[in-house]
Amino acid sequence: MQFLIRFDICCLVGSKGRAASQLLLTARVDCLSAGDRFLLQVGAVIGRKFHLRVLAAVVNSPEIDIGQSLAPMQVAQFVYRDESSGDYVFKHALVREALYDSLLSTVRAQLHLKVAKEIEKYSANRLIEVAEVLAHHFSIADQPEPASRYLCLAGRISLDTYSPEEAEQYFRQALTTYETKSRRENNSGMAKAVVGLLEALYLSGNVLETKRIAEFYIPRLEEEGPSPELVFALYYLSLMLCNLCRFREGEVKAQQALTIAEKTGDVKALAYARSCLFFILNILGQTPLETMEAMGAQLIADCEKASDKYCLNWAYFSIAWDYFTRGLESVARCWLAKLIESGRKRRDQRALGLANWALS
Repeated sequence: MQFLIRFDICCLVGSKGRAASQLLLTARVDCLSAGDRFLLQVGAVIGRKFHLRVLAAVVNSPEIDIGQSLAPMQVAQFVYRDESSGDYVFKHALVREALYDSLLSTVRAQLHLKVAKEIEKYSANRLIEVAEVLAHHFSIADQPEPASRYLCLAGRISLDTYSPEEAEQYFRQALTTYETKSRRENNSGMAKAVVGLLEALYLSGNVLETKRIAEFYIPRLEEEGPSPELVFALYYLSLMLCNLCRFREGEVKAQQALTIAEKTGDVKALAYARSCLFFILNILGQTPLETMEAMGAQLIADCEKASDKYCLNWAYFSIAWDYFTRGLESVARCWLAKLIESGRKRRDQRALGLANWALS
């Protein structure tokens, strides 16, 4: 019987009971003094969990002892203090929701902006850790430039931990923000979001979507003139054309990427453009060995200058593969041995895996 009663209550709360609970919580919130209610409203803007330092900075009332003001709210079970972190946490998500919804939208946006700036200030040395949080606050504050910038940073973090699906969502949000709110005012930021999205799609193996995004945004990037971002977009488009066995078209795009990279003088852009072109020329198999050897030497030099592990690994592999397809297996083995040596020096397990796979 006790179980059935609990089950009925859960069902009630899960449907119409949720609205009733919201009304009860709103009534409790309305019983608070104006000062206490505002304190909790600011906490609700910060999040389900909020730090005393951020709360105090946003409220900005020197005459108020924030910690002392929160004490009775703990007794009333609105919030409790997490002893391990020192943060305050709303006892129930519906409490926070009721407080948050009671704010006017304009006031809410202003508070989100204050919260974002305060978190940005005291997290200056660890922005990577709070990138997603900052993106959230700046977005609601209708600040598209910093919101998109931090969305791109969150996407880059996801790529670094090899979470391309998660990264894709961040970069898509950043692009949506640029397209709908920035009015194309920050094209450099938009370009970085495009390149991040292309990399995420490429790592996910989504050939057609990578190609579609590249072809859609490349004309926009070309309007801004030569840039590393344009080179990287052409790089991904070229690889996707190769995936579709359109090698000659891929060669044209790779050559275009290299020409633009040479104009920019960007070492990383040069490394990626040269890497792509080398790979395609190897597939086509019509370039003399001496030419490929000269290109390979320049490719390794560019990759080492760029300090890009991925591109360097791929350069060693591509050179080895070119020798292998020419029947020069002993030379190919030497280049794979160089890849192993380079990987060990850099403590890069992916280099060792790629080399051993090729050797096997």
